[in-house]
Amino acid sequence: MGRSLLSSQQTGGWRRVVGVFCILLVIFAASAELVHSHDSGGIHTDCSLCVTAHSAVQATVATVVAVVLRPVAMWADPEPLFSRRT
Repeated sequence: MGRSLLSSQQTGGWRRVVGVFCILLVIFAASAELVHSHDSGGIHTDCSLCVTAHSAVQATVATVVAVVLRPVAMWADPEPLFSRRT
């Protein structure tokens, strides 16, 4: 009896409605982002869409750092404790 309430025909309609709603929401959000503009033109700190769009990519400059190695102590190999037998 529990399975008859959750048949694929009854839940299939809701899945389609939710799927179409999600697709329409993505299309609406993408079109709102594409046509978004301000009169003064530029980044507005109070507009979350502007801040998100302009802070996603940050320019970086590659720097080369010269590595300088200085010896601070001399190390000698210790004498073996046991002699090797051949």
